[in-house]
Parts: sequence; C-alpha cells; structure tokens
Amino acid sequence: MIYPLKVKNKFENKNIQEISNKVHQFNYDNGFYERFDEDGFEENQRLKIIAEFGEMFDARRKENYAGDRVDIKHVVNNGIGVDTFKELIKDSFEDELADLFIYSLDWIGSPINHLKESDSYFTDFSFHKEDDFDLYKEMMVFIRTNQYDYPHRILGFVKGVADCYNINLEYHVYTKLAYNMTRGKRHGKSS
Repeated sequence: MIYPLKVKNKFENKNIQEISNKVHQFNYDNGFYERFDEDGFEENQRLKIIAEFGEMFDARRKENYAGDRVDIKHVVNNGIGVDTFKELIKDSFEDELADLFIYSLDWIGSPINHLKESDSYFTDFSFHKEDDFDLYKEMMVFIRTNQYDYPHRILGFVKGVADCYNINLEYHVYTKLAYNMTRGKRHGKSS
C-alpha cells in the first residue's frame, strides 16, 4: 500500500530547500549518483528535464489524466495499492508533472545547486488555457528561451501548469515520491 507522504505545508519558498534535500538524499541513497560526474551534472539534469517535458506533453496529447480516475481524499486517508497506482496514476499528465517537479527538487537539493538560500524558488509563471495547444506553446517558449536551465524556474512553470489545470500538485508529488520508495535501487533499473 502506498500512502502519500504527509504534507504539513503546501509547497512554499520556506520549505522547498528542506524537501529538495530529502529528495536528493533519497535518490543518492538509491544509487542514482553512483557514477556522479560533477562536470556533467547540470547537462544531465537538463536532458532529464527536457525528456520529462516530452512525457508530460505526450500524456496531455493522449488525454491521459488521473484526475477523473482518482479520489484524492480517499487515497490520502486509505492509501493506494502499487498496482492501483500503476493503473490509475502512473504515466498520466499529473504523474509526469510530478516527475518534472521532483527532478527539479533533486537538482535544488544537490551539491551543484547554484541558488542562494535567499533566492525565490518559485519564479512566477502563469498562463491561461485558451485552447488545446496552449500548454504546448508555453512549453516550447519555456524550452526555447532556456528557462529550464534553472530548477526554480521549472518549479514555477510546473506550479503554474498545476494551478491552470486545477491539479493538486502536492498530492501528486508526494504520492509519486511514496511510490518511488517501493521501487528499490535505481527503481529496478540496471543503469
């Protein structure tokens, strides 16, 4: 059974560094940094983030949303089975949005984070969905203008998307983190 990690506060500037440190430590403990190369770290993070943008858009294009299939209050109180998570949430738009947020948290929690403690973790980024391709257009502008170079801008983008689509970001991030804890070293992958 997966229980979303308990959320004391919504994601705010004051707790992002603490959450980021925990996410990075979890990934480190699970073998994702065994071949750590400080010189290539940021490039690797950028590539993973661009891949997640693609997965998020693909879920959107396929209209794969978890929102209609999951009763969040029920899951928070009663948990969700791993198989049920895989069936109802995994690879959905919300799940990919959570992955993008988690990759950014990992980057912020890493020793290569160039943000100062005083910097804002949420760069304001909001938009209105006017048509089916609004998200795609906004993502392309975001990528073309290299805003994905900075993890705090990605947090702002993801938060803006979640707000626009009325997605409970905290629930999806904490549920995905809880699911990841069931997956073993490197999430069962050899490399």
